[in-house]
Amino acid sequence: MNNYLKKIAKFFMLILMVAFFQACSVKIPIDSPIESENSFTSDTKSEQINFIFQNDLGKNHNVSTGKQTEVFILEHNNEKIDGANYIKNALIKEIKARKIPLVFTDDSNKKLHFEHFEIITHRTSGYSPLVTISTLGMSVKDSNEKKKFISVVKRGKVPIWSMGEVSEPCYNEPMTLLVKEIVAKLNKVYFGYKLSDDEVENIKNKITNEKHTKSTYLDVYELGFSNNNKALDFIKNLAVSNDEYIRLAAISSIGILGNSKDFSFLVALNKNSKLWQDRAMALKSIGDLDTKESRDYLIERKSFWQGKTTRDAIWNLKIIDLYIN
Repeated sequence: MNNYLKKIAKFFMLILMVAFFQACSVKIPIDSPIESENSFTSDTKSEQINFIFQNDLGKNHNVSTGKQTEVFILEHNNEKIDGANYIKNALIKEIKARKIPLVFTDDSNKKLHFEHFEIITHRTSGYSPLVTISTLGMSVKDSNEKKKFISVVKRGKVPIWSMGEVSEPCYNEPMTLLVKEIVAKLNKVYFGYKLSDDEVENIKNKITNEKHTKSTYLDVYELGFSNNNKALDFIKNLAVSNDEYIRLAAISSIGILGNSKDFSFLVALNKNSKLWQDRAMALKSIGDLDTKESRDYLIERKSFWQGKTTRDAIWNLKIIDLYIN
C-alpha cells in the first residue's frame, strides 16, 4: 500500500511540475508596426536610392531575451517572430508612408545591414513591473565609413489581470517606434526631408494645450522624427517633464534632431539625472549625435562601467555597444 501511495504521489508531482513549467511559458502576440500618418516634405525631390536589405542576424537569432520570471515567446501571425522579415516589411511600409525615395532591391551597390534586434524583458517577480528595453540596429558602409542607425525604447507596466495588458505598451508601441526612428534617421542622412513647419506647430500645440494621455509621448517622438529643427527647443524643455515617458521620448529625440551644440546638455542629463532610465536614454542620444566628441564620451563611459554588475552598468553597456562596436 505504501508503494502504491508513493507512486500516486510521484504521479501528481510530475503533473504539478509539467503544469508549472507550462505556466512559465508566456506567448506574447506582436502586431505589425503602425506606419506614420504624416509624410515628410521637401522643396526639391531627391533621386531614388536603392538598398539591398542584408540580414546579418543569423538563422537562430532570438529576439526575446532578459531576466524574467516567465519565458516570453514573441509571436507574429501565430508563429515565432521572424525578425528579419518582420522588420523589413515594416520598414517598407514606413518608407512609403513618409514618402521618401528609398527602395529595397536585390541588385544595388548599397547594403543596409540588419545587425541587431533584441527585446530585453526584465521582471523579477509576479508583482514587479515588466520592463522592456527594445533595441534595433542597422548600418551602411560607404567609402570605408560605417554609418549606424540605432533605436532604443524603454517601456514598463505592471500587469494587473493578465499578461495581455503588456502587449501594447511594452511590445507593440516600442516596435512601431523602433521602425519609425530608423526610417527617420535614414531620411536625415540620405534625403533631408522633414515634417512641415505647420505640422510641427500642430503637434507642439497638441502637447501643450490638450490633456496628456498615455499616448502623448508618441507625439513627442513624432517631433523627434520630424527632421525639423523648429521642434528642438520645445523638445529640450520636455526633457525635465514629470511624465516619465514624455521625458524619455524628449531625451531620445534630442540626439536625433540635435547636433554637437547639444552635447553638453546631454552629458549633464547623463551625469545628473536621478533615474537610471534617464541616464541611459541620454547615453543613447549622445550616441545619435555621432561626433568625435560623443564617441569619445561613450568610450570613456564604457571603460567606467566595464566589469560592474549593477543594472545601470549592464544596460548602459548594452546601449554603448550598439554605437561603438
